Amino acid sequence: MTDSTAAPRSPLPGWVWTAFATAAAAVDLASHLFRDWVPHDEGALGLAGALVRGGAWPHRDFSDIYSGGLALLDAGTQLLLGDDLHALRIPLGIA
Repeated sequence: MTDSTAAPRSPLPGWVWTAFATAAAAVDLASHLFRDWVPHDEGALGLAGALVRGGAWPHRDFSDIYSGGLALLDAGTQLLLGDDLHALRIPLGIA
């Protein structure tokens, strides 16, 4: 006798649904990644990254509006991808 209260099984395994949801989220993120950011954040993030590249340390040598780790991430991103503000959005989009 079958259990009539059991949920119907999906014809696709769970990893397929997870991959589909991840791909849909990535497409949505990619469509918004390079627009609709807060202007004061862009300047603060770019400046903090540039100061760290110059040898300054967040919260010790300059006031940072974020935790300090973001300034280090932005400095590394600027070293790899250049001083373009769009480059600062890429690691945050990946995260």
